[in-house]
This record gives sequence, C-alpha cells and structure tokens, in this order.
Amino acid sequence: MGPGLVEDVDVTSVVDLVPGRPTPIAATSGVIAVDGERLFRIQPDDPPVVTLELDGPLAIDIAQTMHLAATSGLLSTPNHTTPEGGNYE
Repeated sequence: MGPGLVEDVDVTSVVDLVPGRPTPIAATSGVIAVDGERLFRIQPDDPPVVTLELDGPLAIDIAQTMHLAATSGLLSTPNHTTPEGGNYE
C-alpha cells in the first residue's frame, strides 16, 4: 500500500449507505485506508462500521473555482505604481 498504488480487490457485496445509519463491514482482518493516508487496522474482535455523514468536509472544484475567479476579474492586477515609479502591467 502506498501513494498512487492501485490494486484489484474482491467485492463480495454492495449496499446503499443511508445517511446517519451505521453500516457494519463484514471483514475480520485487513487495513482500511482513508484518503490514502490514514490507516485503520481491522481487528477480529472489533469489526469496522462506517457511517455516511452529509455534513463532512466540502470538496472544491478547483478548475471551476479558478474559471469563476478569472471571469469575474478577481485575478486581475490593478494599475499600481511600482517602487521604481513605473506601472505594473
């Protein structure tokens, strides 16, 4: 397991996650990697449970954000005088 590493995994079942409802995962060993960085070891006496929360961190569409900033003029430099007395272009 490492950054950018992609491996095949077996999927034994698929269930819909209902927001706010804890859903057990049928696994007795292994590792759960979240965001590729935080690792959680699965212990036989402590099976994992996941809960879908709708108030988690926001995801920002960087391309859309930059497009909106550029088309709104937020990335423009106002006409200011440089320390040498010239103008910024």
